[in-house]
Amino acid sequence: MNTKQLIALSMIALSGTAAFAGEIVPVQDRFQATRSRAEVKAEVLQARAAGVINFAGYEGDASVAGGPAAVAKSTLTREEVRAQAVRVRRVSAAVEPMAGA
Repeated sequence: MNTKQLIALSMIALSGTAAFAGEIVPVQDRFQATRSRAEVKAEVLQARAAGVINFAGYEGDASVAGGPAAVAKSTLTREEVRAQAVRVRRVSAAVEPMAGA
């Protein structure tokens, strides 16, 4: 890389950082909840029972979500998956030599 390219690259890199140099203004408004957590949970359960919303939720709150989502079963054996991963890695390394590094 010659000197002109290096200087140009440096200028471009440094000019992009100026956008982040703005003044930070803290938010003065405080959030004030109007309902309790129990009320929100009850509302979610009602909506879910009525069919308005349907979601799997997350593992930490099975009472609202109705339990974890179903896990898809694979039709491939462990060896087939490993062989497929090796083939993909070889193809990607051939296409982009630095991908395997």
